[in-house]
Amino acid sequence: MESAKIIVLILLVICAHTVQGQMRRGGKKLKKVVCPIENGKDLNFSLGARIGDPYGVTAKMYFPERLAVELIAGRTFPGLHDEANEEVFNAEIELPHDQSEYLGHEIRKMYTGQLRMVYHLDFPNYEGLDWYVALGGQIRYFEIHYVFEFMNSDPPSANVGSIDDPFTRVGPELSMGVEYVIPYRTMSSFAEVGVFGDVFNGGLDTQFFGGLGVRYNF
Repeated sequence: MESAKIIVLILLVICAHTVQGQMRRGGKKLKKVVCPIENGKDLNFSLGARIGDPYGVTAKMYFPERLAVELIAGRTFPGLHDEANEEVFNAEIELPHDQSEYLGHEIRKMYTGQLRMVYHLDFPNYEGLDWYVALGGQIRYFEIHYVFEFMNSDPPSANVGSIDDPFTRVGPELSMGVEYVIPYRTMSSFAEVGVFGDVFNGGLDTQFFGGLGVRYNF
C-alpha cells in the first residue's frame, strides 16, 4: 500500500514537471492526435495484454484532441482482496447460527471490467513518450466459498460449515501512467497506477491498483 502511494506521488511530480515544460515552449500548440503513426497512416486502434491488478486484455481507441477510450477485461489476484473478503463475511453474511467464527475462504471466480476515458500529454523532447490521466468506472465480481465454525447448543458442540457468496464491487477509478510508442513501429508499451473506489456496498472503500503491458496498434 505504501509503495503504491509513493509511485502515485512520483507520477504526480513527473506530470507537474511536464506541464511546466510545455508551458515554457512559447505558446506552441499541442498536437491534436496522439494515435501511433506508421508510414504516415494513423493507427487508431490497439489491442494487447497487461499484467498486474487486474491482468487480462486491453483494447484502446484513439480520437482527436488527445483523447482515447480504453476497455479492460480480466481477472485479479486472490490474495489482494483477503482482508476485504473477510470483512464482507463478518459484516454482511447472515448465518442461521448465533455463534459463528470466520475460518477462511477460497475465491472460486473473479472477473474485472474497466471502461475509461484517457487524456494524453507528451513529454517534452521524448518522441513517442506520453503520460496520461484516465477517469472511468470499474466492476469486480467474486464468487467466494467461506468456511466458518459454529456452536450447537443442544448438545453443545463445535462444528464447521461453509457457504458460497457472490460479491460485486462497483465504482469510479482514477489512474495515471506513461505510454511509449516505438517510432515507425506498430507496438506500444505502458505502465500505470491508480485508485478504485467501491461505492456499491455502502460508503467508499478505496483500493490501489496498477499494471503494465504491451499493445499492437492497427
